[in-house]
Amino acid sequence: MPQKGRNLIDFSAAMGYESVLVDALWDTQIGREKIAVKLKLSLPMFAAGSQLKVYSDTPALEGSLNSVKLSKKQQIQVPIPCNGGVVITQ
Repeated sequence: MPQKGRNLIDFSAAMGYESVLVDALWDTQIGREKIAVKLKLSLPMFAAGSQLKVYSDTPALEGSLNSVKLSKKQQIQVPIPCNGGVVITQ
């Protein structure tokens, strides 16, 4: 993940936010190839073992909802298609 993305997640944790939005539009806005990304996110604002709701886009940009258990290291891995996004909340 680019350093800027890590800084935003760290900032969200420090502010006590209960959700994080990660948007994959960066690849089209800065002229990179239209690629999907798979991010490994550290989410220190949530307790290890927490059950999280992950609202994300499929490759066809249709919304989906999944329930994910946060690992002991407070990390999850999420795929984001080009022009898609993900919202993570408890």
